[in-house]
Amino acid sequence: MKRLLALLVLLGLVGIALYHWASVLPRFVTAHPWFVEGRTTLQELRRDLEDTRISAGVKTALALNRSLKPFAVEVESKNAVVTLRGEVASEELKTSATRVASAVPGVSQVVNQLMVRPALLSNGADGRSLGESLRDRTIEVQTRLALSLNRELKGSDIEVQAFRGQLTLGGMVDSPPQRHVALEVARQIPDAGDVVDAMRLRSEPAQKPGAREPRAVIAERALAANPHLGGYGLKVRQVGDRLILEGSVQTALERDLAGFVAEKEAGGPVDNTIDVHF
Repeated sequence: MKRLLALLVLLGLVGIALYHWASVLPRFVTAHPWFVEGRTTLQELRRDLEDTRISAGVKTALALNRSLKPFAVEVESKNAVVTLRGEVASEELKTSATRVASAVPGVSQVVNQLMVRPALLSNGADGRSLGESLRDRTIEVQTRLALSLNRELKGSDIEVQAFRGQLTLGGMVDSPPQRHVALEVARQIPDAGDVVDAMRLRSEPAQKPGAREPRAVIAERALAANPHLGGYGLKVRQVGDRLILEGSVQTALERDLAGFVAEKEAGGPVDNTIDVHF
């Protein structure tokens, strides 16, 4: 008799539970559409996550590109189609942005809506934008501090110059090992690119611009020694007191770099007549 009573009580509780669930189920389904359409919503979630990953990848790739890093480029991905918005300084950079974004895994198409504003490249007298000049100054300060904190470089007199991230170390060191240490220290500076060795040993005779060789010869030799410009065979002519830089390069950035290197080594202004052939 007791077992029968317990069974009836249990059946009653189950019935109450089923009645309650039947009354709640419609509200539950309405509040949670994924319960009915779980497959579709899950696919959309996966697509959103993939678009987020693609956007992050494209932003990283653009930031790692030396030419594109100075420019603020907005990136949006929808169903693997990437849209680029913002401003760059040249058509070449706009094309480069498309190429860089297209190479990121998962990108099916790139819609390039970047605007070209040449003024972004020519804010300074040397062709650098304000952002590039500030970053170069930061690199120079960091490099000088790092060199001064290395005891193996005590007694050296190293000059530091940065141009669009490229570091040039000049001045004098006491020995080849000291030269090696200075180069290794400079290569570890954050945001620094290539490091050009223009240092001299104290035992080597100094050659000041205009002292023993014509300024044009000194400038031309510096251009030939530059790892980014040496293959172009750029020439420097002297007409009266003027130096004229001639030849052709592939990018506007290389043209500006050539003018900067020539002026620095010649110790004065240079007329930059280099042609840019894309």
